[in-house]
Amino acid sequence: MSKRVKTLLIMATLLLLAAALCLFFLLSPSSKNKSELQDFTEIVLKWVTDREQKTEGRVLNNQWVFWGNDSLTRFPFFELTSKERLYLYFPQHVCPPCVVATIGLIKKYIPDYEQNNSIVFISPDWPLRLRNDCYGKRVLSLYEGTLWLPIEKEDAPFFFQLSPQMEVMQIHIVTKVDYKRTEEYIKAFVNN
Repeated sequence: MSKRVKTLLIMATLLLLAAALCLFFLLSPSSKNKSELQDFTEIVLKWVTDREQKTEGRVLNNQWVFWGNDSLTRFPFFELTSKERLYLYFPQHVCPPCVVATIGLIKKYIPDYEQNNSIVFISPDWPLRLRNDCYGKRVLSLYEGTLWLPIEKEDAPFFFQLSPQMEVMQIHIVTKVDYKRTEEYIKAFVNN
């Protein structure tokens, strides 16, 4: 190998090393970026907690509901409240990774969730052809198309539990900034 080729190889190697170091420093979070991320996370969690507090205690309207796409076999929503259930509400246009990650957490702590009747999926606008198999479960469809909760407008998936009087006892909004919080909520439901 000639001296010129060796020199070019050394220069190319040094250039690649310099580019890699630049990328490393550009992409590694600085303490300022970490602080900004922490501030953002705190703002989001404060917003979520505020919405949850405003929703707890609200009483849902009793309305006709049906499983999947079988609208001929309807029943009053309050019939589901005789047993403790965990409801997961999500509109069709919610970010798919949020729903998939949430379903993954449910599977982790409730492996039989597909057959478990204490887990209920609700979606006001899930496509009709998919309502009988939404991540392995039939979707609970609402005749009125809404629960009439203000949180529905936020386009975030959320869990809730109801009292026999249809009062929202607990609510948990799923947020990307803290899936650990969602994991803890599901674990608490399983351990009750």
